[in-house]
Amino acid sequence: MFMTTRLSFIILLLAFYSTNGNAQDYDFGKVSKAEIEQAVHATEPEANAAILYREVKTKFNQSADKGFYTETDVFERIKIYNKDGFDYATKRIRLYQGKSNNSDDVQGLKAIIFTLEKGKIEKEKLKNSDVFEEKMSEYIEVMKFTMPNVKPGDVIDIKYTIRSSFISNIDEFQLQEKIPVDTYNMSFSAPEYFVYKMHQKGFLPFKVIRSSKNRKMRYSYNESSGTGSNSNWSVKSGKTIQDEISFKENVYSINETGIPSIKNEPLSGNLDNYIAGLKLELSYTSFPNGGVDYYATTWDDVCKTIYQSSNFGGELEKTGFLKNEMAAILGDAVSREEKIVAVFEFVKKKTAWNENYGVYAREGIKETFKKSVGNAGDINLLLVAMLREAGVNANPILISTVNHGIAVFPTLDGFNYVICGVEEQNNVILLDATGDNAPDILDRNLLNWQGRLIRKDGSSSWVPLIPSTPAVRNSILMYEIDTDQVVTGKMQKRFTGHFAANFRESYKNLTSDETRKQLEEYLGDSELNEVEIKYLDDVYKSVQYRSDFENTSSVEEIGDKLYLSPLLFLATEENIFKADTRELPIYFGYPQKGVNMVTIALPEGYKVESLPESISLTLGDDKGSYKFIISEITGKIQLSVDNSINQHIFLNSDYKNLKQFYELIVKKENEKIVLSKV
Repeated sequence: MFMTTRLSFIILLLAFYSTNGNAQDYDFGKVSKAEIEQAVHATEPEANAAILYREVKTKFNQSADKGFYTETDVFERIKIYNKDGFDYATKRIRLYQGKSNNSDDVQGLKAIIFTLEKGKIEKEKLKNSDVFEEKMSEYIEVMKFTMPNVKPGDVIDIKYTIRSSFISNIDEFQLQEKIPVDTYNMSFSAPEYFVYKMHQKGFLPFKVIRSSKNRKMRYSYNESSGTGSNSNWSVKSGKTIQDEISFKENVYSINETGIPSIKNEPLSGNLDNYIAGLKLELSYTSFPNGGVDYYATTWDDVCKTIYQSSNFGGELEKTGFLKNEMAAILGDAVSREEKIVAVFEFVKKKTAWNENYGVYAREGIKETFKKSVGNAGDINLLLVAMLREAGVNANPILISTVNHGIAVFPTLDGFNYVICGVEEQNNVILLDATGDNAPDILDRNLLNWQGRLIRKDGSSSWVPLIPSTPAVRNSILMYEIDTDQVVTGKMQKRFTGHFAANFRESYKNLTSDETRKQLEEYLGDSELNEVEIKYLDDVYKSVQYRSDFENTSSVEEIGDKLYLSPLLFLATEENIFKADTRELPIYFGYPQKGVNMVTIALPEGYKVESLPESISLTLGDDKGSYKFIISEITGKIQLSVDNSINQHIFLNSDYKNLKQFYELIVKKENEKIVLSKV
């Protein structure tokens, strides 16, 4: 009774600290002893870390050399509860890199880690030597640092300012994290000359408060260009005049407390797609006496701009070096299909991907051909150019990868990857030469709804990235039961589509012994003998393997009866959907189909007493189906199981039906055949 009362008191005390923490004023470098002593989070005791406070304030300033630019002040306080939360002691700041003075930069970076030593608060500051810069792509750089000597219980304060000239590309204001956020304060203040559209995302509701206020700003302009033009009053030569202007400032603000962490539910896909956030899109600018300039564009406009870049469409015109190469590359290829395969396989073998994403060519297709290495843009634009030289109607397809998220509205940074597409009458063949997959089999990180295909004439259109043909996994089992209730038999498996690609990725570099051991991990108490795999290196064929197997634990003898689940190790033993409710969509990645064929020879001296009933299930609207058909024919039991998921994603409104669907599957596949003595 004492322990229960004491535990309740501790929880109430933690809730008191959390509630009062939400109301208090946070000052950088002033951390309370109570914050460090907090052992668990008040509302999510399982949390490994928490954002106690996050403040993000963006405002506009102006200078003669930069014109208008934004300054974003960031201050956050992070609590580390245990070792699993140490990752949150590392901070990554994404910065856009343009030309000359158009690059983002970080100013005033400060960070302090607070710990409790013998009842006294000790602190350690971040050193400049602990801050690193990492190039992510041609236009993205990441400033990264990790706080030193982090321990469970520590509190970290971080403060910095990002100065950016990219006023049309405002980073998303992200409220939610994979850990709880106790207090979130955000404001975005823009002069009346800049008009933005709001886009809210995620499943967590939040309120955006819109207001306005008067502001004065000192600004610079060139004496010869006049004032109030839509050139942002910025100059680079001539006499610079200093003046002051009064204007209305539009303010968007968010003030939220007690923001729960986003939970990683089974088959969630990329959680970042569902995290609550606010994106601001520059719609147009209207300067005094300067008219209106519209920035909100269509996807066609975005694609035309990208294609006109010298590092994109310009590269596709630099094909002179290919003239003397194509005959040898094509060899005996005559048909269009043969030419596609010849060029695709050549580029895959010729080039090595440096694992950098990118829409644009960084090295250039000629240098990539010469040096045999490049980013995604280099390699796949080279593929497009070579296919065009071979007379194939090939075009680039812009993609936003799963990790990059779904592009909400038309912007130049909405895409971060490019592949090649060959248009057919009612289809587009998808080709990515950075990996080793077959045509139309994209890496899972590229299966992000749809991509934008750009043609030579500047037109563009959306194309689906999700395959229409399901990936298939076929299994054939033929086995018998000996007098010691040991199951021995033969197994054959065949994989197509993404199932085949996944199998190749898992087993391509393993020895035969390593392959056998890894396969056995999925088979419970079964042992495999003489594993034979076919077409592991031929991506144009389905992967197949066969093996003899022995299982000692699937048959249970009770009295004079034998009990066994006919699917053995192929049975679905557990429903991954356990929760009563679901917040996020269910992401399967691609349509898929499983077919299991089982033949069981009855042991001598036994007969069938009972079989599971055959059933047929459907998810409705052709979303999925399941068939379990079993029968006894001339001394053998034959079973056919067909399980199909016909779409790559389900809404959370489908969760109840999907959960029940798998509950019935698990129950059916674990029902027993009963054999009794003759």
